[in-house]
Amino acid sequence: MPALLVLAAALLGTPAHAAGDGHWIERSDAELSAALTAACTASLADKKPVLLEFSAPWCQDCVLLHRMAGDAPVSTELAQWHHVTAHVGRFDRHIPLLHAFGGDRIAWWVALAPTDCSTDPATWPVTRKGSLEPTSDATLRSPAAVAAWLKSARSGG
Repeated sequence: MPALLVLAAALLGTPAHAAGDGHWIERSDAELSAALTAACTASLADKKPVLLEFSAPWCQDCVLLHRMAGDAPVSTELAQWHHVTAHVGRFDRHIPLLHAFGGDRIAWWVALAPTDCSTDPATWPVTRKGSLEPTSDATLRSPAAVAAWLKSARSGG
């Protein structure tokens, strides 16, 4: 990683691995909407659901979940999804959408089964939603547990 990114990550309190890996993309509302529409279009074509992850690189739970995404059980399950991350900044981005899905914190995940990409993503059918906080929820501390959450969400449970 370039030294300047590592320094910026350290000054901002962002983990160095997160600063340049492309997971936490700062998007405008319009850009996030476009990403969700693209995921919806792909979902309708291949029948994979959409995972909307509200996250930020300063969130300890979000960082742990991001690390778990590289582990076999989670990465295998994520391959069955169209995954879109909504970087919430310091709770100054995408908050109306987070609240539309009942979210009051991050890491908040929403499993979606869209049927009409021309509608507002906040109205798409939800198969599962909730906070995934491995630091405080012992049931989510392993990659296998996170993969099980995803599998359950994918099957509508």
